[in-house]
Amino acid sequence: MKILKTVTLVAGATLAMAVSGMAAFAAPAVATTAVNVRSGPGISYAVVDVLLTGQRVNVNRCEENWCFVEKDGPDGWVSSRYLAPASDGSSPDADAAAAEALGAILGIIIDGAPAAPPPPASPPAPNIVSAAQVDLPLNWSINLDTGRAGVGSFLGADISQQGVGANRVIFRQDGALLSLGGTEQRGYAGCTAASYSSSAIPVAELTSGRKTVCVKTNRGNISEFWLIGQRDTTLGVNYVTWRE
Repeated sequence: MKILKTVTLVAGATLAMAVSGMAAFAAPAVATTAVNVRSGPGISYAVVDVLLTGQRVNVNRCEENWCFVEKDGPDGWVSSRYLAPASDGSSPDADAAAAEALGAILGIIIDGAPAAPPPPASPPAPNIVSAAQVDLPLNWSINLDTGRAGVGSFLGADISQQGVGANRVIFRQDGALLSLGGTEQRGYAGCTAASYSSSAIPVAELTSGRKTVCVKTNRGNISEFWLIGQRDTTLGVNYVTWRE
């Protein structure tokens, strides 16, 4: 294993650093925000699942700033910047052990120096009210507050796919608003600060670059969805909705 340098790893610290190596054991970790799980170590690889904020995983190994995680559902690769050591919080020793286990996989030595006091806790993000992988065929709608999907328009639907051929669009329903983003998730904070409009978003904008879309649902909640695949005119999307 290649050792980069001696540092002190504090539970909850951001782990975005370039490291490489293999480990013979797995270390528990938690997702610090909703984040894509990919089939390989990079954003060019397909999204196979999504971790929710606080979800526990086992980190098996890391390559540069990507870690392979094992969990309920599809295993895959997650950017290490969105992982933090997992501990039951029973004691400082438990926190240190969790940090050391994850640090060993990341290629970091714990130098035994007294841990710095943790930073003040950030205000918790609102609860996730709904999160799922959903198919969106042409002329179907989705309620992002409940996950309901169905043909045509129905009460409570937030988005639908409409149009013909190259003119297909994601259309807002029932007072929802849309904000087209880039290829990286913006999360609750980013979507809260986003600029929204009533304009429909061309499907081509999503399929050429896998861009994300923030939504203000018709219930006033903040949501984000992103394309994970396409079969003919059916779009596969993942979404997360937070209670505003």
